[in-house]
Amino acid sequence: TVPADWNVHQIPNVCAKSSGIRLQIPILKAIVIVCFTIKAKIEKEEKTMKPVMLTADNFKEEVLETSGLILIDCYADWCGPCKMMAPILEEIAEERQDVKVCKVNVDEQPAIAQAFQVSSIPLLIVVKDGSIVQQSVGYQPKESVLKLLSV
Repeated sequence: TVPADWNVHQIPNVCAKSSGIRLQIPILKAIVIVCFTIKAKIEKEEKTMKPVMLTADNFKEEVLETSGLILIDCYADWCGPCKMMAPILEEIAEERQDVKVCKVNVDEQPAIAQAFQVSSIPLLIVVKDGSIVQQSVGYQPKESVLKLLSV
């Protein structure tokens, strides 16, 4: 493992003290650079939020017991407009750390669909502190979805 406080420019000095063989420095330097690159990529991926798939088992915890702003996408795999919305919602999940984006497949989770009285899809529902504050049916461009979130 590479100490968190190391930087690439310290490697030659550390190598010279530990082994005295200068030929190993370029190889070690390359290995450490790769390690730092992988570490940075992992940290970026950990910060990137992905939509949460809602089920009857996790609905209470993920929606009802969560404070803040939640965007729920009610969709079905066979729905064309729903498929068009998916990349928009993924972008919003990555860009807006203040919004929890959730998805619920209405065919696989009929109890949740009934609770929200879903009659048309895609249906976007904005929940704030456990209460529904906005809804929108049909395909929405990203700008419209962002407007929904400005509650």
